[in-house]
Amino acid sequence: MKYSYLYKGILVSILAVFMSFCSGSQVETCGDIGGTADEGIFNQFFTEMAIVRASDGQPGERDEELGPGYTTAEDLLIKYTCTQSVTIRVCVATRDRWGESVFNEEHNSIPGEGSFNVGSFSAKSYVVRVIKDGVLIKNLPFYTQ
Repeated sequence: MKYSYLYKGILVSILAVFMSFCSGSQVETCGDIGGTADEGIFNQFFTEMAIVRASDGQPGERDEELGPGYTTAEDLLIKYTCTQSVTIRVCVATRDRWGESVFNEEHNSIPGEGSFNVGSFSAKSYVVRVIKDGVLIKNLPFYTQ
């Protein structure tokens, strides 16, 4: 009987240590970052940026409100021209009342043309948020069907 308390104490200690390691390693997220992008900061590092099909590098057919459209089967790329090295966070979030983040990665860009894959998405309206040092610098709306 007295050993069961000892084992419970050890188990609680192990769980506490494990939880402290997990809580200290959280990744920066999109959080509440939204609204108007700071184009001045964007222009310091990029001359252009767009979301395009991975298969041919072309944008989808544009809708005035939703941005370019794609099918749910298409992998998408963020294509850009960068003027100087920069680290950005790229988040893709749904454009609904929940704003669920479905992609969230850090990307290192070097001068010149470049691109990176953000994957394919279920049928919804989305926005790509490009963030530098916690500041929103670009919004790229799009939708899939």
